[in-house]
Amino acid sequence: MPEMNPLSRFEDYIQRIVEGGFARLFAGRLHPRTVAVALARAMQDAAQQLEDGRQVAPDVYAVRLNTTDHAAVLAVSPHLDMSLSDEIVGMARAAGMTLLVEPYVRLIADENIPPQRLSVNAHHSQQPESGTQSMNVPQPDVELPNAYLVLEGVRHVPIERTLMNIGRHRDNHLIIDDPRVSRHHAQIRHRNGSYILLDVGSSGGTTVNGQRIRDAVLRPGDVISMAGYSMLYIEDRPDEPTNY
Repeated sequence: MPEMNPLSRFEDYIQRIVEGGFARLFAGRLHPRTVAVALARAMQDAAQQLEDGRQVAPDVYAVRLNTTDHAAVLAVSPHLDMSLSDEIVGMARAAGMTLLVEPYVRLIADENIPPQRLSVNAHHSQQPESGTQSMNVPQPDVELPNAYLVLEGVRHVPIERTLMNIGRHRDNHLIIDDPRVSRHHAQIRHRNGSYILLDVGSSGGTTVNGQRIRDAVLRPGDVISMAGYSMLYIEDRPDEPTNY
């Protein structure tokens, strides 16, 4: 089967997120395709081409929402900025673009924006130069907790990145081959010295210690369930060796 061209992959990605859990992030206030298209256009408008031919996507996005929509959406999705950042990463990959750093999304309440509409402006936090590496390179200035997941009481998986996507689909960092788990179920993100677990619109839901969550700061010993598939979150103190 021939490989899809970047435009087809890009359109396919947008269609997938619009049909998936992306819609749940907006509390019925905004149409998911409106948001996806606005982000995509801002990305394409501000993209820059390097001498080696690579297209570099912008990494800073200012998303302006109607004041009422802004309050309603954040009440439902308090970490919407992180969720949009993740979708920007996916869009850039699907469009064949390079991201030099993790995207930063700023959500702004603006009374001049009509209800159920939004405005997105994007720019680069630094001037791209040929020879620079993409954001897949580890960031040595980020000190990550010594943490791991115990899957179903058997398999130990270290958390060694600032972002870990979890689900049944092959494009996840942690692939869970279980029919109860959604193709794109959840993600773990590093923020301010801790890991945060976010459900990304899964069909079966995510719980921590028996409580259903949209997002939660993980603590050592937390029991996670993704539609019945269980995980244990563990952190080791620096003076305590890890025994697998």
